[in-house]
Amino acid sequence: MVTTAVLAEIGAGHEASFLNYGHPEPMLVRRDGIVDFPRPPTYALPLGLDAHTVAGDQAVQHRLRTG
Repeated sequence: MVTTAVLAEIGAGHEASFLNYGHPEPMLVRRDGIVDFPRPPTYALPLGLDAHTVAGDQAVQHRLRTG
């Protein structure tokens, strides 16, 4: 059995970091209806498939806007 996951860290300055482990990209929906899918530079394997390496664990940085 494997598990996919997206880990998100939201900073105080309206920035977010996402790590993706074999999961579809997170969907960010803004108040004005704009939708964004932050894509990572690389995808790590789903949790439980293999030992994760530093090379597969690259976070995507995304600036969050108010609303």
